[in-house]
Order: sequence, then structure tokens, then C-alpha cells
Amino acid sequence: MDMLLPHYLLASSALPTTTATATANDEIALLALKDHITLDPHAALAKNWTNESSICNWIGVTCTSRSQLPRVTALNLSHKDLEGTLPTHLANLSSLILLDISNNSFHGQLPQELAHLQRLKTLNLQFNFFTGGVLPWLGGLPELQHLLLAGNNFTGTISEKREVFQIFICLLFFYLRKQASVR
Repeated sequence: MDMLLPHYLLASSALPTTTATATANDEIALLALKDHITLDPHAALAKNWTNESSICNWIGVTCTSRSQLPRVTALNLSHKDLEGTLPTHLANLSSLILLDISNNSFHGQLPQELAHLQRLKTLNLQFNFFTGGVLPWLGGLPELQHLLLAGNNFTGTISEKREVFQIFICLLFFYLRKQASVR
């Protein structure tokens, strides 16, 4: 029993560091996004995304409800009239399930690092000004269920890579099935 106590104390003392590191990584990713915003006409991020409050209280940010390890699970900045580009740091939001930045003025190419968002289920990029080829890395997002890309300036054709083709077919099937159930 005496031998277990030092191991427990050592293990429990590491928890805050792990929690702080995970939350700090999420904060760094969100602040990098804020730095890449060139226009925020309603000051949605400028006034709210500050060190004065927890990132879990920031506009558009949803965190896990577990208090021990709060992680960003959703980022919804749709309809905020934001303009800018997406930083590679967004890939550090490793618990992200939903990314919705639709109906803004984001532009440029999507960072390939977004392929690291392995838990992502919904990716809504509709009605922005993104450019570049069709994104072959989408095939590497195993949990992706909703993909919305309309209203951008993507070019090219769907990759012939099997996994990319399969993900587009699955998403198309999911979309068509959902549309049929609405009617």
C-alpha cells in the first residue's frame, strides 16, 4: 500500500499539466484563427475571444462538458461576416467534431493539416471564397458524415484514390437519403 501512494501522487500531479496543455493547445489554435481574421465587422471575436474568459465561453465555441479535461468539440462561426484565411493551427483542435464557418468571406486554400481532425463529423464551408483543387485529404477523415462545400471556388475533379471516391459516394448517399426522408 505504501508503494502505491507515491505512484498515485505522481500520476495525479500530472493531470493538471495534461489538462492545461490540451486546453492551451485549443486556445492557441483559436487565437491563431483570430489572428487570421482580417475583417470582423461585428467584433464577434475581437470583443469576446480574450484572455478574460475561458475559451469554452467564447462565441461559437463549444467544449466537452467534462470539467476535468475541457476540449473544444465544436466551432460554429457561421453568418458572422468574417473575412480571412484558415491557419494550419486549427488541426490542433483534436477533439473537434463540428467545424462550421459557412456564410462568411473566408478565402484561400484549405490547409491540408485539417486532415488531422480525425473526429470531425461535420465540415461546413459553404458560401465562402475558398479556392484550390478538390480536397484529396477528405478521404482520411474516418468520422466525416456531413460535408458542405457549395458556393466556393474549388476546381478539379474528384481524386481517383479509392478512399476519396468512397467518402464522396457515402456522403452523396447520406445526402440523398436525407433528402428523400424530408419529402
